[in-house]
Amino acid sequence: MSVIEFDSQVFAKPQIQDDAPIVALYGSASGPVFWQKMLGAIGDRMVYTPNLPGYGRAPTREASIAAQAADTIDFIEDLLEPVHLVGHSFGGALALHVARTKPHLIKSLTLFEPVVAHLLRYGCDHDQALYRGFESVGHHMVASDADQNLDQGIGQFVDYWNGNGTWAALNADKQRGIQSLAQSVLTHFLSIKKETWVPGACRTMTVPVQLVYGEASKPIARRMCALLAEVIPLSQLTVVPQAGHFLPNTHAQECKKVMTDFMATTSAVRFHVNVA
Repeated sequence: MSVIEFDSQVFAKPQIQDDAPIVALYGSASGPVFWQKMLGAIGDRMVYTPNLPGYGRAPTREASIAAQAADTIDFIEDLLEPVHLVGHSFGGALALHVARTKPHLIKSLTLFEPVVAHLLRYGCDHDQALYRGFESVGHHMVASDADQNLDQGIGQFVDYWNGNGTWAALNADKQRGIQSLAQSVLTHFLSIKKETWVPGACRTMTVPVQLVYGEASKPIARRMCALLAEVIPLSQLTVVPQAGHFLPNTHAQECKKVMTDFMATTSAVRFHVNVA
């Protein structure tokens, strides 16, 4: 595992052309438009941003990572070639599941602050405290749903990832748009909470993985990336200066360079991992 700052020189650009498609998975309470700034002008390469279950016209699925990722696996299999898979937040958790369970479908994996919070349950006291903070937001949403007032819970979710007061500062149209996705956000929390695999399960991964977090992101987001980087053999940890949790949108050009440089490197190098 190598740790780099975004401004550092990491690899010399290879002279190999790689036109494998990109499949990008967005996070909770978002949509395909989330990737527009970062992936809207990526050259001749095909870019796919499929809807997650319950978004757009995609059918809903049960609350588990495997069920939430099943449509993505089907989508990639239908492309009939390996892809560069990219994920942000909850989409990062799904992308990691795909790479762990179907590595033959993936050429490279770039994860922007994947939400794999359940791994923190197995960590030190600090990790467990971070998990309890995440869990409390989810439990508030569960309680709000039971009271048929999930709209209240979604406000706490928004403030958790964006800072206190963010929800109140949104205009009414923005709030209504996010509220319409509240049930899916709850499903995402429950899916993460149900996960039981331990960090060591990633030690046998054979897919090259780049983990990216924002310098100004919440401690839990930074820790989840660092924890994965500790156990994934072919991993690289990248920090984007001054960025927060939504860095593919707020720091789109920096994130695009991070992703494309990594993809070029994985196309130029043949990787071997001893998993014995």
